[in-house]
Amino acid sequence: MFFVESALAQTFLDDSMAVSASSTSGMFLPSCLQHCMSLSDDLWTKILVGGLTAVEAFSKWYFETGPLHLIDGPYPCNPTCP
Repeated sequence: MFFVESALAQTFLDDSMAVSASSTSGMFLPSCLQHCMSLSDDLWTKILVGGLTAVEAFSKWYFETGPLHLIDGPYPCNPTCP
């Protein structure tokens, strides 16, 4: 099972690199096995990638209008994941 998750994660990261080439794109990619982060205050405000929560990263990207690419390491590296 872990191999499947790792292969899926690598495919997702490979495909995300096209987005990171944009000078205006934003990505917040934690390695947590969690869906629908924005639907829960706990996930939106407590999971960190690059020292920022999702809400902080979104605000920084949106208001500073530049690229922001926060990509976590391979699962299970993030201690802030639930």
